[in-house]
Amino acid sequence: VGPFTEPGAVVLTASYAGDDDVAASEGKVTVTVRAKPAPGDTTAPDTTITDGPRGQGRGRAATFTFTSSEPGSRFECSLDGGAWAACSSPATFTKLGQGEHELRVRATDAAGNTDASPAVRTWTVDRGRPKAEVLSGNEPTRDRTPTVRVRLSDLHDDLRARDVKIRFDGQTAAKVRVSGRGVMVATSRQLPLGRHRVVLVVRDEAGNKRVVRWWLTVRG
Repeated sequence: VGPFTEPGAVVLTASYAGDDDVAASEGKVTVTVRAKPAPGDTTAPDTTITDGPRGQGRGRAATFTFTSSEPGSRFECSLDGGAWAACSSPATFTKLGQGEHELRVRATDAAGNTDASPAVRTWTVDRGRPKAEVLSGNEPTRDRTPTVRVRLSDLHDDLRARDVKIRFDGQTAAKVRVSGRGVMVATSRQLPLGRHRVVLVVRDEAGNKRVVRWWLTVRG
């Protein structure tokens, strides 16, 4: 009899027929069938960092939010390669030093399955101002549309023309470009004879700013 695939009670009836001079007998046997238990949860959750710093920033503290593909999961965080520690969303990390940082987050579901590929987020804390060294353009000239050259550098950022604002007597330069070696070349609009104030503002991705001012004299 069987096989049985559903749980429940099954009643079996057995009969015996003997010789003609032996009375027939009948009995009943009850068999309880238990279904095989379903296999346990063996699928690990997927962890996602949903919000938090990326790229460059000046903050010494960073707050992140994260989720799991399985509700009811618990989380562990590892900052900059440190040991895993229990955490919850949102999680805030403080006293961050200069330089690059990495956060890893992994979820563990109610069945004990842990995400083997944690969510990862990297970002850079940059509180240093960019540097600007005037190479030329601060000496007297007879050029009515003088050109200045300034070497730009930053510890964490490749500075480009969009990061630069330069003004001659309050007027923006006619042309500005920055070479692959970080040298800015700016040409002024036509200037009258005399002394002129040049103001250069350089701002990196994190928002750190350097301001350089000097005088430029146009002679006749």
